[in-house]
Amino acid sequence: MAASVVAYPGREALVFGDRSVSYGEFGSRVWTLARQLIAAGVGPDVAVAVCIPRSVELLVAVHAVIAAGGQYVPIDTGAPVDRARYMVKTPGGSGVLVHAGLAVPASV
Repeated sequence: MAASVVAYPGREALVFGDRSVSYGEFGSRVWTLARQLIAAGVGPDVAVAVCIPRSVELLVAVHAVIAAGGQYVPIDTGAPVDRARYMVKTPGGSGVLVHAGLAVPASV
């Protein structure tokens, strides 16, 4: 991805519904979130659960977790709370990325 961000910053990288994101914007968003994750302690052997519906934000989050060196743990947005809790706790997840529009019980 990094090579495409540098080589084609203005080209379309993602299309989701009526949204289009260039390589430059995508790279900027991924690296901004990755730096925030690193500052929060994400690195090798650190699992980060991602509970975001299919969207541009989901792709940014997945790439950012990987760029930060963490382990991506997908959580289905429609999963029951007990299942989500299990998915977060099993790999020893230290963080959860959630879409702003989702309500997440404090017990997860």
